[in-house]
Amino acid sequence: MQGTVDSQDILLDEIYIAESLLVAMLWNMPNLFSTYTAEKISYNHVGNKIWKFYLGLGREMFNRGIQVFDDITVSRIVKEMNCEKQYKKFGEYETIEELMIATKGTEDNFESYFEEVKKYSLLRALRDLLGDKVIKKTKKYDYHNLTRQEIDNYWTEKLIQIQLANGDTKIKEYNLVENLDKLIEKLDSDDNVGLPFYELENFTGIMNGWVKGVVYLMSAFSGMGKSSFIVYAIIMACIKHKEKLVIIANEMDIEAYQKLLIVSVLGSPLNKEMYEKYNSQFNRNVLDKGKFTDRDRERINEAVKWINKNVTNNELIKFIPIEHYTMEAVEQVLRFYKRKGYDFAVIDTCKPSENRGNKERWVQFVDDFETIYKLAKKDSLDMGLFCTVQNADSYINVKFLDYSCIGDGKKIKNTVDVVTHIRTMHEDEKKGDKALTVQDDNGKTVKLNPFKTYYLLFVSKNRRGMTNSSLPVLVMAVDLNTNTWVEIGWTKVANDLQS
Repeated sequence: MQGTVDSQDILLDEIYIAESLLVAMLWNMPNLFSTYTAEKISYNHVGNKIWKFYLGLGREMFNRGIQVFDDITVSRIVKEMNCEKQYKKFGEYETIEELMIATKGTEDNFESYFEEVKKYSLLRALRDLLGDKVIKKTKKYDYHNLTRQEIDNYWTEKLIQIQLANGDTKIKEYNLVENLDKLIEKLDSDDNVGLPFYELENFTGIMNGWVKGVVYLMSAFSGMGKSSFIVYAIIMACIKHKEKLVIIANEMDIEAYQKLLIVSVLGSPLNKEMYEKYNSQFNRNVLDKGKFTDRDRERINEAVKWINKNVTNNELIKFIPIEHYTMEAVEQVLRFYKRKGYDFAVIDTCKPSENRGNKERWVQFVDDFETIYKLAKKDSLDMGLFCTVQNADSYINVKFLDYSCIGDGKKIKNTVDVVTHIRTMHEDEKKGDKALTVQDDNGKTVKLNPFKTYYLLFVSKNRRGMTNSSLPVLVMAVDLNTNTWVEIGWTKVANDLQS
């Protein structure tokens, strides 16, 4: 084999073997090029020239629809690409063939080689920026023993420390056991209620509002209004209270959220004048169909005017779509926007990282939430995080919801502070022998309308208040057409999970 190490660069030397094996596996399994696109792994991520060449050649053949990289086919493509000189210099087909044979049947190692190659790509980029200190071993730092993300975090924190040292923000320190008497006075006078959720007094009271340093989790079945609730309860609250918010989304796009916001504004209690002016509810399907009537356009323009009037800073709410969902991507977004003054974020919808390798989905899910929990803590980013997850379909007919309905990923409850679950009220719960008894805050019975939609909110974990072991289930009348969520009272639901 002609391919040998000929550099004087320690980073290129150390990654040479991993790069060669990674490229060989891609040649063995060309379909991997579709999963590991050029954005994820390209010649820019590979340091050694020889493997840059074979990686680029392999991707070009895959892009041409070639599925088997044999000697004759490769030679033909090389000739068509007019790169015979380089091909011959690097040992032609023999170089890659030996490695393809050696890596046959070792597909399970691909992800580890991929991570190693990307790690060294990061190291080279950091060294170009920061110099040889990036590869210098100290008591606290040895890049050999760190993952790509740990290296990223290490140098990011170094840069943040430099910013802090040269900025207006200074690190404060306190003696833990001093001034405890003053603390007692403060606690006695401060109700510790965080950001109130929009027009949801009881929901706010259950968890004493939305505060920094706390992770809130809401689960629901697919298509049951998780994002609608986010727009009504959280986005409208942030608009009302001028609170900066980051939305990390991997299901709905920006246009879908914008349409939900317009609908929510049209149905908002703040817009009684608008409602009375038009004397009818707005049909949200109008936004999907287009071709507005003059009346529809006037109402939509009124909603946009209201938003522009109440949101004077266009950067108040940031929408960040993540197509390739990984916890590394989520962490980077949170760290970036925290530095820009955003204390609250929504992750809609959380799911296991896509780059989990051989890990089972639920194991990766739990690992991801451990990271989310650590990031939210006061000694880290100190952010209030509201996360949504999807319930397991097998629980669709269960009436009493707790963390079990999340399925195999239920252990994520151990890494969050507040866990809630929502579902629609079943038809037999509105009328008949099995109808639920709903009482308002004054203890008066609320008559249910069988033609209306009601949602039940369950609380299975609550470090900021009570759970359904002692707390009734909150009942809301919900109109998704105008995206309004109105609390009407409380009820008790038998725990059929224990039957």
